[in-house]
Amino acid sequence: IALSTLIGIGLFIVLPAAVSRLFIDAAAYPVLFNALAGVFKAALLVGYLAFIGRFPDIQRYFMYHGAEHKAIAAYEKGLELTVENVRAQPKFHPRCGTTFIAFVIVTSIVVYSFLPRPDVIWWLLLGRVALLPLVAALAFELLRFSSSHTDPVSRLLRWLGFRFQMLTVREPDDAMIEVAIASTKAAAAAGEPLESELVA
Repeated sequence: IALSTLIGIGLFIVLPAAVSRLFIDAAAYPVLFNALAGVFKAALLVGYLAFIGRFPDIQRYFMYHGAEHKAIAAYEKGLELTVENVRAQPKFHPRCGTTFIAFVIVTSIVVYSFLPRPDVIWWLLLGRVALLPLVAALAFELLRFSSSHTDPVSRLLRWLGFRFQMLTVREPDDAMIEVAIASTKAAAAAGEPLESELVA
């Protein structure tokens, strides 16, 4: 866990900030600096997901991801959890964890723009790590809000999230849908709040 955390911080905080600093003065243009760092983070993530998505095992995993979304959608609509009902549901879900990651990137651009003037690189990086819980919390609330409202901003955010989900969601087959139905029924029987939590 510690190694994974360090790799994540290095790839998505340290590296984007260091590269962006080569092109833009972070102290003079904090908004532009954070926008460039955000674009770089998004490009890294998209590239990584596109790369691993070419492997057959990962493609199959992404198909199960789609089956899960469909089963949850049917459950939330109060439909009987049959293969036919679940198959008819959309494969994208407004509370998907992939959408959450996209919102973290967008939120980080805004939040990090309010950091004090980063005169030294260590403060630039330390401030980003320290504010990561706040960024994640704001992104989660943004996800919850946009998934339950129909105003233009919420629709735009859902559209952004669905475009991002195209990297991690595939259309499942019926056998995968049956697995998703079984897991959804088990979670519902255990009292899991499926309608209010992040969908993986």
